[in-house]
Order: sequence, then C-alpha cells, then structure tokens
Amino acid sequence: MTRASWAWILCEEEGAVTVDWVVLTAAVVSMGMIAGTIVWTNSGSVARNVSSYIGSQSVVTTF
Repeated sequence: MTRASWAWILCEEEGAVTVDWVVLTAAVVSMGMIAGTIVWTNSGSVARNVSSYIGSQSVVTTF
C-alpha cells in the first residue's frame, strides 16, 4: 500500500462507531468472565460450609 492510501484509511471515520462498540462489548464480556470466575472459585468453599452445617443438624420428630 502506498503512503496516500494509509493516510486515507487513518482519516476515514466511517467505521469508528463500530470499532467503539466492538471494544466496549469486549470489555463488558471480559468483566463478566472475570466476575464469573471469582464467583465460581469461591462458591466451592461456601457450598462445603453449607453442606457441613446442614449435615450437623438433627431432625426432631417429636414435640
């Protein structure tokens, strides 16, 4: 490509909004994946705690 064609590509603004939306969408998806990973890794210990608490409870069948 010649220097003039690169200048035209860099000055063109027709697809700028599309690029903005793609970058914003990628950022939102990445943040969602990070949040999901944090929740997923911490949910195992919470599930074990709930399981041990429920397992330690006794059922009273008489009043």
